[in-house]
Amino acid sequence: MGNNFILLVFILACLSGCQTNLKTAFDEIKPGMDKDQVLEMIGGPRAVTRFHGKDRWFIIFYQDGIRYEREIHFSNGIADYVGESYKAPEEKQAATVDKKNEESNAVAYKELVESRSQFGQGAEEYEKRIKGTDKVRYVPEFESIR
Repeated sequence: MGNNFILLVFILACLSGCQTNLKTAFDEIKPGMDKDQVLEMIGGPRAVTRFHGKDRWFIIFYQDGIRYEREIHFSNGIADYVGESYKAPEEKQAATVDKKNEESNAVAYKELVESRSQFGQGAEEYEKRIKGTDKVRYVPEFESIR
């Protein structure tokens, strides 16, 4: 039993020395590397999405009690973005796009209200013309038949 215990301690000591420092490994990943190379260096991602024709890998790891969130974007299997969580340019962020859409919707709504009011007046005139109420008509008086 003593030999087995010593062997187990030796194996655990060897394995503990083989632990990968993910922050250091992540820092070595560069654009231009393929997915296999990245998998070999840091292992698999925490989550994967496909957005605008790119595979986005989300890597989350802890180092010295600090949580790190990183991303790697792949186009055709080759990394083209490696770094912090990606933030879209200001003009493409949701809040900016929403504000722009609200402004254009307000303009479109105003035009719609104006066109409805113009169409409504035209519809009333058309209805009067069809019914004949737009003109004064002569209605003869008839004597009742006895």
